Amino acid sequence: MKKWSIILVKAFWWLMVARLPLSINQLSANYAKQIGCPPSGDCYVPGSELLFSFDVLIMGSATLLWPVCFWFLGGGWLIHRALRVTQTSLTLRSSGTPQKRGAP
Repeated sequence: MKKWSIILVKAFWWLMVARLPLSINQLSANYAKQIGCPPSGDCYVPGSELLFSFDVLIMGSATLLWPVCFWFLGGGWLIHRALRVTQTSLTLRSSGTPQKRGAP
């Protein structure tokens, strides 16, 4: 029981870390709406210079955090498992009897 609770707390933690760039994006959208930016297109109202900083922060945090979150939420195990299966199938193919060449 204790093991599963620790696993659930860690999974919840990494899901919340993965949510950070999305939360910053929501904050940016709310800020743009409050200063009077149009729903789409460029915004040239006073205070809109901060939106570029938000965009850089969103892209940077998503680029750094999402691969780490994927890894700790089970992606590392999946990649390791896929590589092991590939390694096993390549080993099985190469250790079999050689195929005859030139046979019809």
